Amino acid sequence: MTATRRILFASDFSPASRPAFVKAMELAQALKAELVIMHSLAPVVPAEALYEPIADWDALAKKIQRSTQIELDRLASVARRRRLRVQTVIANGYAAEEILRVARARKVYAIVMGTHGRTGMSRLLVGSVATRVMAAATCPVMTVRRK
Repeated sequence: MTATRRILFASDFSPASRPAFVKAMELAQALKAELVIMHSLAPVVPAEALYEPIADWDALAKKIQRSTQIELDRLASVARRRRLRVQTVIANGYAAEEILRVARARKVYAIVMGTHGRTGMSRLLVGSVATRVMAAATCPVMTVRRK
């Protein structure tokens, strides 16, 4: 029995991730691989939220989780129309760490992700999830720059 090949597509749902999604689907089709579509919810605590009741935090977290699942389901639907086998994953944590964790846990063949193509000061301040993933991944990583 052969192991199932998996391609991990990590999305932040930005316009920069759209060309990468197309490439991830093409790669999954070419390799007859399962497509794992993931999004990571980073922990964020805005200063003004410290004064909000916990119940509001729970409601906000559930709303974010629901909207994230809706986006993942939308992408999965597109991939399924191409006759791809698809899984969706919502991870909770910092994007680069979670992409690497999911890639290891799912034993993916390759990771595909978009890159914003930031340079200079904005790259220094914001950093690059793609750069961190490429530096630490144990499988091939394909980055696709937004046109």
